[in-house]
Amino acid sequence: MKISSKISYLIKQIRESEHWWKANYHATWKTSKTIKEEFESSDKWKLPHTRSLPASRNGSHMYPSVEFFNYILTHRDGEIALNHTTRILSLLEKLVKEAHKYLYPDDETLYTANQENLIRFLKWKGFLKNDEENELRLALQTRNCVVHNGTEADDKYMSILQKTKDRDSEEVKKVNETVTVCSSLYWLEDWHNLLLRITERLEKHILSL
Repeated sequence: MKISSKISYLIKQIRESEHWWKANYHATWKTSKTIKEEFESSDKWKLPHTRSLPASRNGSHMYPSVEFFNYILTHRDGEIALNHTTRILSLLEKLVKEAHKYLYPDDETLYTANQENLIRFLKWKGFLKNDEENELRLALQTRNCVVHNGTEADDKYMSILQKTKDRDSEEVKKVNETVTVCSSLYWLEDWHNLLLRITERLEKHILSL
């Protein structure tokens, strides 16, 4: 079966998303390095700092100090990672919804924003393996906590975390101490790779029909 252009576009977005995600790290830390080299040893480090921002109504933005601007840059990793988690899971939901509609045009549209609907369909079609389910649930619950809780780890998150990850790992200990969802790059790379595997299985299935 030929893949529709909409499904192909969503698959392309998922496959290219790692480049967009990690470019944010590279740009952020490169800017921080440049800022530190230029200002850290000067008397301007503690002074207000204005940077050009052409898209803004004012054309620029002023920070309380260069030091504070650099602090923001060097504390963005979690934000960048969790934004990526939110984006790629939304893409997965859209992809599964479109694939279900494409495969079963006479059925009621699958409501993939419901976690149980999404997982049930993925497992039924073999796109998600049994040993991958908890990882996907943890990723989905992380996204929910970012969107609805301001990154605060709720009871559901803590429950699935205990089932999925080593309780003695530094990441889990940090979550237990801060009650904030984990933004470990290693974990997020695992989730990203899981979504790529799901996407590949879904694509192969459609092409094989």
